[in-house]
Amino acid sequence: IWHEIFGFHGSELYIEHWDVLTGRTFQEVVFSFEDAAVVGLLTATGEAVLCPAADYILSKDDQVIVLAADNDTYRAAATCVQDFPLWCKNNPFKAKASPGKNTAMPKPEHSLIVGWNDTVYELVHTLAEGCAKGSECTVLAETSVEERQLRFRELQQRLRKNGVRPLRVNNVSGSPVARSDLGKLPLS
Repeated sequence: IWHEIFGFHGSELYIEHWDVLTGRTFQEVVFSFEDAAVVGLLTATGEAVLCPAADYILSKDDQVIVLAADNDTYRAAATCVQDFPLWCKNNPFKAKASPGKNTAMPKPEHSLIVGWNDTVYELVHTLAEGCAKGSECTVLAETSVEERQLRFRELQQRLRKNGVRPLRVNNVSGSPVARSDLGKLPLS
């Protein structure tokens, strides 16, 4: 992930001031970009804050830190591109109570990896070792699906050889910072 964020291949971090965002909460700012992922703020005092409180209100001197393909590929929208309160109402979060004793069988998990570099294989290997039967992992990346499938087949063979049950890997082609590509993901 660090290589993807701080390297010069793929998306990069950008810091910019947007007048249209002044007075919005950080939550609203997150939903104000169609083709960038908001990761934090550079405050008027020069403090970089990653993922500030949702109710933090942007001052006129705050700058937004985003992850985007290039500095000319994104722009802050005049209004939120997603009505978050309405989205929450239509997609209620189902809180899970943690039991005092875990006596139930482990349930299959669904993991999401956004972005790509050579450490993905190690991450998927680690997930496979700790996940229950039937678990899946979805990978959204710009790297070709064919290349990823070939490498994952090799990994699955190594897992079986070492007695680890492979997990299913779903490859989705797209940009990790494009809202339209993120919308293709099977999130449920």
